[in-house]
Amino acid sequence: MADIFISYKREDGAVCAAFAEALAANGYTVWFDRDIREGDSWDRTIEREIGSASAVLVLWSRRSRESDWVRNEARFAKQANRLLPVRIEHCELPLEFAAIQTVDA
Repeated sequence: MADIFISYKREDGAVCAAFAEALAANGYTVWFDRDIREGDSWDRTIEREIGSASAVLVLWSRRSRESDWVRNEARFAKQANRLLPVRIEHCELPLEFAAIQTVDA
């Protein structure tokens, strides 16, 4: 169980890793999909980790806004009142998330 689950698009992996390192340096435990082990069920692992995290950091980019996985993870976080959206590059947010205050990194 981690304090923070990070949702991102694979192509934004370097940015995700930088956020994870900064959060860990400030005492938070962080989980993102690099921690899925061989043989683990991808969707069940994601469900377990996102469900147990205190917050879900969603990294919005032109790539992540097109990802069904990122949108679903953000939707779950929004419904659970645990969404922390961060725009890591200039992009339009998906309509469902456009009215939520978002940090520009």
